[in-house]
Amino acid sequence: VFLILNESQNAEKIRQILKSRENTFWWGRYGAFYKALENALLLTDAVNRYKELSIEDYNNGFRKYTTEWYLVDQYYRLFIQYYREVNQNAVLSELFERVHKIYSNTWLPKLGHKWQEVIDKSGRWYDGSMLQSRFFQRDVKSRYLDKSVRLFVIISDGLRYECGKELHDLINGEARYTSSLEYQVTGLPSYTQLGMAAMLPHKELSLGEGESILADGVSTIGLQGRQKILQMNAGVSAAAITAEDLMRMSSKGAEAQELIQGHNLIYVYHNRIDKLGDDKTTEDKVIEASREEIAFLMEVVKKIGNMNGTHVVITSDHGFIYQHEELAESDFTDAQIEGTIYRD
Repeated sequence: VFLILNESQNAEKIRQILKSRENTFWWGRYGAFYKALENALLLTDAVNRYKELSIEDYNNGFRKYTTEWYLVDQYYRLFIQYYREVNQNAVLSELFERVHKIYSNTWLPKLGHKWQEVIDKSGRWYDGSMLQSRFFQRDVKSRYLDKSVRLFVIISDGLRYECGKELHDLINGEARYTSSLEYQVTGLPSYTQLGMAAMLPHKELSLGEGESILADGVSTIGLQGRQKILQMNAGVSAAAITAEDLMRMSSKGAEAQELIQGHNLIYVYHNRIDKLGDDKTTEDKVIEASREEIAFLMEVVKKIGNMNGTHVVITSDHGFIYQHEELAESDFTDAQIEGTIYRD
């Protein structure tokens, strides 16, 4: 802990010391402690290396985030995860304060400022080929449906990019599966109703009553509403189902066979991360929910494989930013959502 706090040793040297503990007798008892130290070290080292941030334009920023900067978010999430698993948190309290300040007071504000400069220079939010509202045409129809390939689309509410990267690595570690990883860019404002609507087949999105979003004038709220839009606009036989209902099916049973044989497109919805994060009584459980969701999605992929499904796209409606402290009142906005129609 002292070496990390004072940065008195080369980061790689400290990491080698921590790695050497993995095969020791005490790893089973102190593994979480060493993992917390490792992720604190990696986060500190990464923020130091990315001290001079620059973003030329949207595509440049997306490339830098998805190849390098996402790791800072991942290191912070994993540090908090292992920090909570350590029974003697007092030992790590000073390190926690340091890691939290580096992430929340240094990294996030600096990165946010750089993105704001890009937005100010552009005058509008990104509207290029990787925009979320083009998901269906780009990643579903042209890649699979137009080639008569049956597809499962899993939408995990709140699964951010770095969690997707961890899941991607997990899938590729399995003998029967291969995975490729790409990003897409959420619309603004970034919230569930708009993100879920954007990934359905549509020509235009508009605001309905309250927070509801309409796809070509049809409500996108709820499973039935989304299934109706899929059936109307997908151009193939389509269904929508919750991940829980899918997992309850017997893989070779009549219900599963009817689902997969009767549809060329199946949207599977799951909400663990966002559900906990949106509730003030459970919002501090987002870290644990992320870990559980990654493991659960791996089980869903295996379930689909056992049902003879061979192609799966996993995505999300939006991501999240997590800081391990209560937000100040000044961090909230009272801005009202305005606007009517977004056309692709």
